[in-house]
Amino acid sequence: MERTVTPPRHVGAPPDTRHHQAPEALPLEERLSPGARTGRANAERARVGRPFGLRLPFRRWFPHRRARAILMAVFRGVGLEGAGRREASNLAIRDNRIRSQRLPAAFHGTRILHLSDLHLDTTPGILHSLVNRIGSLSFDCSVITGDLNSFAGSFCEKEARLLRRALGACPAYVSLGNHDSLVDAARWEACGFTILVNERISWERDEDRLTIAAIDDVHYLESPGDSIASLASGSFGILLSHTPDVYREAAHAGFDVMFSGHTHGGQICAPGGFPLLRNAKAPRAFCAGAWSYLRLRGYTSRGVGCSGLPLRFHCPPEIVLHTIVREEYSPA
Repeated sequence: MERTVTPPRHVGAPPDTRHHQAPEALPLEERLSPGARTGRANAERARVGRPFGLRLPFRRWFPHRRARAILMAVFRGVGLEGAGRREASNLAIRDNRIRSQRLPAAFHGTRILHLSDLHLDTTPGILHSLVNRIGSLSFDCSVITGDLNSFAGSFCEKEARLLRRALGACPAYVSLGNHDSLVDAARWEACGFTILVNERISWERDEDRLTIAAIDDVHYLESPGDSIASLASGSFGILLSHTPDVYREAAHAGFDVMFSGHTHGGQICAPGGFPLLRNAKAPRAFCAGAWSYLRLRGYTSRGVGCSGLPLRFHCPPEIVLHTIVREEYSPA
């Protein structure tokens, strides 16, 4: 499904946009086929109860809650819990510039606010910090690359509407992550967010256009490569994918930019930001910050919230403000 939008720009304190939604958009449950809804729901149920979302043989006698309690006790015992909690609430704003010769001239200087891995239900207080930081930023569009909450059924309408108002009148596009459920996604969409599940929209400015596409989390796709290829439009394209693992498929499909998350940058890292776990199959260089592959330019967010433990070490949470600029071609 493809839609066309002409979003306004967010500047400073935004108006109340709790009822804003992309024009002519059907509700999420009507856009997905019955088979897609059933398949996603079955996959969601199969993942419930796995420690850290993994299929581990010892999960019956070493459940996620017990693992979390033991790890928290260790950090508390060595006196690091306080430092980890403080860093988890120290939300940074990062600027990232993306250059492309294919960017349409009308979109030169476009600014996109990128959030990821909010985990609002397991990161106390992060929403208010996020809203305060967003209020001072100017951008043309916002995207969220998955994991709005950690647990299905923990959707909070008050929090969703507060965040939507902070993002202003411009559209807020969301790709789903491995922690997101379709039921909660529909509730987020009712609050003004545009959930894209294997869909794309066309963004028009003057006579130029670019596309923003998003795939479902790869854990719920039988063939991510086919899904990505079906979303390519030939025009300048931005792909939202919860995980950076599909960077090759995105590049070969012809996308120009890819925004991701999922890895949290490691969340708990050694000094220098070296991740102890990267939670992705992509090479380490693709798991945090800016990267490139062939013509594709990408960014993997370190995320806003926390998963598993409400702690971060040597890996502060971040809001990313991407500025996309047209790079004129100059033959050698």
